[in-house]
Amino acid sequence: MGEHMNALADVLGRGGHRLLLAFPRERSWFSQARDHGAEVIELPSIENPLRSGFRAEIDRVVAERSVDLLHAHFSYALPVALAFRSPRQWLGRQPRLPMVYHWHNPPKALQAQGVRTFPGGTLQTAIARWGDRVIDRHVAVSSEIAELLVSHRWTAKTKVTHLPNGLGRKPADPVPFRAQPSPLVIGTVANFREQKDHATLLKAMALVIEDGVDVQLRLVGDGATRPEMEALAANLGIQSRVEFLGSSTDPAPILRSLDVFVLSTHFEGNPLALLEAMSHGLPIIATDVASVRDVLSSPSLGRRVPPRDPGALAEAIRELVANPDARRSLAEAAWTHSRSLLSVEDWAVRMMDLFESTAEGVHRTPTSGSSVAADVPK
Repeated sequence: MGEHMNALADVLGRGGHRLLLAFPRERSWFSQARDHGAEVIELPSIENPLRSGFRAEIDRVVAERSVDLLHAHFSYALPVALAFRSPRQWLGRQPRLPMVYHWHNPPKALQAQGVRTFPGGTLQTAIARWGDRVIDRHVAVSSEIAELLVSHRWTAKTKVTHLPNGLGRKPADPVPFRAQPSPLVIGTVANFREQKDHATLLKAMALVIEDGVDVQLRLVGDGATRPEMEALAANLGIQSRVEFLGSSTDPAPILRSLDVFVLSTHFEGNPLALLEAMSHGLPIIATDVASVRDVLSSPSLGRRVPPRDPGALAEAIRELVANPDARRSLAEAAWTHSRSLLSVEDWAVRMMDLFESTAEGVHRTPTSGSSVAADVPK
């Protein structure tokens, strides 16, 4: 998110606007955002926006900073809470604030297909529609998310914009191709949480190593499931072949040390790590989920395997280890395709255009406005 907020601050500044970032905890990229002209303020830790005074806190920030538009992220409880009118709004003393809500992942309620119902649809749909009352524009990072929101009647099609994440600085040259590496280095960049399914990747690696294939695995990232995955690597007897490298603010040097990039995810919004791997000209294996299909739209761009299937993933790894020509072909196609991907600067320009049109549609185009990007933990 850091690169995107930096680019947004630059573009908004050139357009005569201000970017205000309001977060409940410090982020590693805050200092860079300030250098790009954004104002960063700390919100109180908000565990439950519906019960913890979130409405009053946002009203305070909006009033003190003369905010013209709210750009909210990550927890749909935010617009649901804001859909309850403040006393000043009931009295007509405070106009409604235009809001853009950014969907970075598919809604969990729609993935789970909840069954709690009442006349008129599911309970989740009713809650979603309540929040939609105060949302003027939904931004979906994948076509899957956009389709889910509309098909499940969470919002109207006319309120949804599909805008993928932008790609940061693109390398000038692809990763040098190694026809016969020893070992062949496989890697991934992903936070350690259940969604990313490192377990399937580790089990696939164990199957490949069991066949006597000379491979090494490098894992970039950190998170709640890392200790469990370290224990799994040990139980599988492959701990000497797996490097847990921790978090990195710049994974490029590690990406350039890889021969193959793998993403064994259950679901994604818009897999930025996959885009970055393509921009380095790496051959890719990834799970066949909707958002990955958005990126690997052709078999020539990467191998897709069923999710949660160590055997299928192991087979794809074996194929690329044994076939240097296939690796080279995938790498060249990924590199060529990455040249046409949306940049973070392009993304920021489109976001500013969306902010301006949204504000104009509700009230007026701000001449010196602010966007609050609210990131509240669930």
